[in-house]
Amino acid sequence: MRRSWVAGGFLLCVSCAHPGPPRTEGISRHVNDVRTRGTDPVEYFVDLFERHKIVVFAETFHPEMTQYEFLMQVLRHPRFQARVRAVFTEIGSRSQQDPMDAFLSAREMRRDPLLTINRNNVIHPEGWPNENILLFWEELWRVNSRLSPEMRIRACLSDIAWDWSALRSPDDYRRRMAQPDVADRDRAMADLIRDTVRKTERAPESGARDRYLVIMNTRHATGTARRASDGSPDRSVGRFLKEDFGADQVWCVLYHQPRMRVSDAERQDGPALIEDGKWDAAFHLDGNRPAGFDLAGTAFGDAPFDYLSVLAANRYSDVFDGLVFWRPLHAFYKYELAADLFRDDAFLAETERRCVVAGRKPMMRKLRERLGEFFFALGTTRSGLGISEAEVRMRFGKWIR
Repeated sequence: MRRSWVAGGFLLCVSCAHPGPPRTEGISRHVNDVRTRGTDPVEYFVDLFERHKIVVFAETFHPEMTQYEFLMQVLRHPRFQARVRAVFTEIGSRSQQDPMDAFLSAREMRRDPLLTINRNNVIHPEGWPNENILLFWEELWRVNSRLSPEMRIRACLSDIAWDWSALRSPDDYRRRMAQPDVADRDRAMADLIRDTVRKTERAPESGARDRYLVIMNTRHATGTARRASDGSPDRSVGRFLKEDFGADQVWCVLYHQPRMRVSDAERQDGPALIEDGKWDAAFHLDGNRPAGFDLAGTAFGDAPFDYLSVLAANRYSDVFDGLVFWRPLHAFYKYELAADLFRDDAFLAETERRCVVAGRKPMMRKLRERLGEFFFALGTTRSGLGISEAEVRMRFGKWIR
């Protein structure tokens, strides 16, 4: 913390000592691309559905909230509503599609079906605790409530089938985890998306609403990356969809974010910035103005791919087709958890049973008892994601003199 403060202060002093436009070291092309190619990111994103059948949104950390603020703006856009028939999410087991359909078709918005979906999430014994996806689905209900029935947008849960009630012992859990769809979730999710799209478009009422949004964590949204270990094609949802529908019909859009750290040694080094901070420096020099643009032919697209060490590619434009910058990294935040998931004592008891089956230590009951009523306020408590403005500036400041 002290080092970050000193670094941030040093940058401010340099700025004061040298008034006028800063000189950029190695990022002038990045800055020019942001200023000349960057357009309103919501308009950019919605425009993509005019040119491509499927747009894959590469989510950052699952709990992060600004990305879902952006996506909710997209949902509200009239042209999105006019063209897009369904939104597919990685979050949510396909086994819970009935509760989702019931939620979206109800005359009044009730959160109970969404809690059912998140309580029965794939693999996680204590459910999916992140508030942002619940807020996103609630906003989709509001959007649909203002549309005619034939224009309403469907939410399709894409993750693998999962039934906690069928897992009664650790052996049951081990056998389920050894099934092919667990080992190759991306293929299973891509198959569901492909089959649902094709079935939908065979329906006589399909009409002109033949566009689809797919929301996947970045690890699943890559287009044509390779595995660093052996050079084989990465088995990602993005890649499979491009193969199924054609590379130009599926557009993979990266939401600007930090690089992913995968080892404990990497994580100890703190947040890592894409291309050593050049992207963040360029957006900073443009006043952190929200922007969206295609990556091909830009400094961003030509940058050596460094997002994740287990994946290999020559350039970012080989992996992602577009980029959305909505908020600077220091503005990223989350809600602690959807605490109303755990108000039900019967569900708490069920999570403890599941944890025994999965060989994990149960946590939620003890946490609820320790925090008391404050526990139930956590779902509305905003917190940062540990990347301070001083820390981000320290890491990209080398490119600004």
